[in-house]
Amino acid sequence: MKSICVKSDTMSAEDIYKHFTYCKTPIVGVDLMEHSQKLRQHATTVEAWSGEQLLGMCACYMNDNVNKIAYISHIEVHPECKGKGIGKSILTATEQCAKNKGMESIRLEVAMQNTTAYNFYLHCGYEVMQEHGTKFLMQRMLITNKWRL
Repeated sequence: MKSICVKSDTMSAEDIYKHFTYCKTPIVGVDLMEHSQKLRQHATTVEAWSGEQLLGMCACYMNDNVNKIAYISHIEVHPECKGKGIGKSILTATEQCAKNKGMESIRLEVAMQNTTAYNFYLHCGYEVMQEHGTKFLMQRMLITNKWRL
């Protein structure tokens, strides 16, 4: 594999849709093209590329300037690239981007039965905040020991 380059916000809605389709991303009851357009308009995407090939992407909303909480909507790595550190690279870059935009924490939901993803997030420093039906709401603090005056 060539070297990996991590970029942000270079994907079009069509690129996001193609990635979801190729990775067979299961989003029940959602029109993937419409969802891809919403992500492109309102979310930050962090992408891992090898030349012209998209290896993985993370879509994260970083626009809660009141509570300063970023929300990861999707993180998806190309099926042939899983287990090679690409997910960790784009997650770390997403966290840094959120921190640079003034976010103090980052949250996501993960299906309880998706033990691989759940363990990945635990390994990356995320903690379970609560259970939502069949999902865990997880969070990682980006700012520690913040003093407010």
